Amino acid sequence: MIKIRPATPEDAQSMCNIINPLVAEGTTTAQAVPFTPDMMVEKVISYAGLVSCVVAVVDGQILGYQYLKHLSEHSAAHNEDKTNWGDIASFVDHKAQGLGLGQRLFAQTKSLAQSAGIATINATIRTDNVPGLAYYSGLGFIDHGQTDGVTLADGRIVSQVHKRFEV
Repeated sequence: MIKIRPATPEDAQSMCNIINPLVAEGTTTAQAVPFTPDMMVEKVISYAGLVSCVVAVVDGQILGYQYLKHLSEHSAAHNEDKTNWGDIASFVDHKAQGLGLGQRLFAQTKSLAQSAGIATINATIRTDNVPGLAYYSGLGFIDHGQTDGVTLADGRIVSQVHKRFEV
């Protein structure tokens, strides 16, 4: 059974266990530095601009999470008025892909976005992240821009696609 619930600081280590292998792999996230539990609490779970952060729990184990933050002034997707926009990020453990966790997480995030007055959700995905591009497209996100020449923390240069979803 899949349970979707709000993330708590006690979930930080489990969330790190999901994202850090992706960071080490280096192909599906722009994050280049592994998370510590303290970083996860500060930058995600208790972030001041957070709209929502939910986890997917299967048989008592956190196997995915998704968060939505108010669009920051530092977002690469600033080519129009972004009032009432949010930035989304999603991560699912490799062993849980195909279980529908991403869709379940997004259903909850979308509901929380509506309650918070978010009109548009932005997803910024590396162009080489084929599964991520397919995931957001499958949810109904549409392309609205691209940024080339983005330098990651480890010095790699990538391109990013910006996709939007009207809530």
